[in-house]
Amino acid sequence: MHRELRNQPIIGVTDDHDAPPREGCQSLTSYGDSFPQADLLDLACVVGIAGVHSGHLAMGLWEEAAIAGTLARCARGLLVRAICTAFRDWEDSRGSRVRYLEDALHQWGSQLPANYHDVAEEIRAVMLIVPPPEDWIPHNSDDSILVSLFDQHWPVQQAGSRYRITSDDAGGLTIEDEHHMEPSARPISPASAPAHAVRLRPEGA
Repeated sequence: MHRELRNQPIIGVTDDHDAPPREGCQSLTSYGDSFPQADLLDLACVVGIAGVHSGHLAMGLWEEAAIAGTLARCARGLLVRAICTAFRDWEDSRGSRVRYLEDALHQWGSQLPANYHDVAEEIRAVMLIVPPPEDWIPHNSDDSILVSLFDQHWPVQQAGSRYRITSDDAGGLTIEDEHHMEPSARPISPASAPAHAVRLRPEGA
């Protein structure tokens, strides 16, 4: 059974009027773009809104991407954050850089909608079989290596497509083109949606 998630803006519904808008950003996506290499946990600290954690930010980014039709860019942005976080840890301990890249790809996969798991596995396999150059660090979602990988493996997004976010009973997130949704996957009334469905995929899935 799938449910449509309530649209709960991360920015705007708060008494803290000095939160992200003070930086001149009108969306969570544009604010996150100001810190493209930051881990979502660190970004949540920067946002500084009580009760908002990294899971809320990830959900907010996916919600905005579904509305804007920029799912691939959102996924690349999350991958950049995961890789940069892992590489910072690698700089502290050294060892195998590829192992840290593998950890980053695993973390990234857990942040993707469940129906993009196969795509994540394809990208993960390619990056581990032929790792990027040793001095490579992605700066943002427009990194040429990642854009090339996504061009080859991420599903093509048709212009004008509208996406719907649904969540199953286990908390797994799914984002589908409304024109290609199976009848059983259609969300029920928003009134029945959970108030805080922030797990993007059940642990161990």
